[in-house]
Amino acid sequence: MRQLDGKIAVVIGGSRGFGQGIVRALAAEGAVVWALARNAGRLAQLKQAVAGVQTLLADVTEAQTAPQTLRATRPDILVLNAGATPSMAPVHQQSWEQFARTWQTDVYMTFAFGKEALLLPLAPGSVVVIVSSGAAIGGSPLSGGYAGAKRTQWFLAQYLQHDQRTSVPGAFRSAAHARARRPRRRRFAHAAGLSQRNRVRHQQSGAGIVGWGFSGYSIRCRHI
Repeated sequence: MRQLDGKIAVVIGGSRGFGQGIVRALAAEGAVVWALARNAGRLAQLKQAVAGVQTLLADVTEAQTAPQTLRATRPDILVLNAGATPSMAPVHQQSWEQFARTWQTDVYMTFAFGKEALLLPLAPGSVVVIVSSGAAIGGSPLSGGYAGAKRTQWFLAQYLQHDQRTSVPGAFRSAAHARARRPRRRRFAHAAGLSQRNRVRHQQSGAGIVGWGFSGYSIRCRHI
C-alpha cells in the first residue's frame, strides 16, 4: 500500500515545472491527482504522460475558480503552485501592471483558495501547501513586485492559520501536537518529491514552501 492511497490531491499550476513534478510525485504515491492550469495543450500532454491524472482548465485569477474547484474535488491535499512570470527590469522601467503581475496571480490565488478552504471547510486532516520563493527572504530587485508577493504568501499562511484557530472550532491543535507529528510531515515532503537530493536542488534554485493544515497537521513556514 502506498502512502497516499485513497487521498485526493489538487495541484494548482500543475501542468509544468515544479507543479508537474509535484503532480507526478503525488500520483506515484497513490493519490488521485487533479491538475489545474489555464493551458489546455499542456494539460492534455500531462494527462497522457501521467496515468490517472485528472485535469481542470481554469484561470486562478477568476473569482469562481477557487470555490468551484474545491467544492468539486474536496481535496485532502491542496498545493498552491501557480504563479505569473515576473517582468525582468528595473523598477523605473516597469509599468504598474508589469510590477503587480505576481500580486494579481500568486497572491490572489493564495488569498482565494485559502479563504475558500476555510469557508468550505476542507475536511479534518487536510493539508494546504503554498509554494513560495527564496526571493521572499532576500528580495529580487529586477523582478518588480515578485519578492513582495512571495513574502505576502508567507504572511497569508500565518493569517489563515490564525483564522482557522479562531473561526473553525476544533480544527486546530497546539504547536506541540504538530511537532509530535513530524514523521508524517516528513513523509509528505518525500511524497511530494522533496527527497534529500531534491531538497539540495531546490535550495540552490531558491524554491520555498509555506503551508498550514487542518486538525493540527501544518507545515511551518520554512525555506528549503
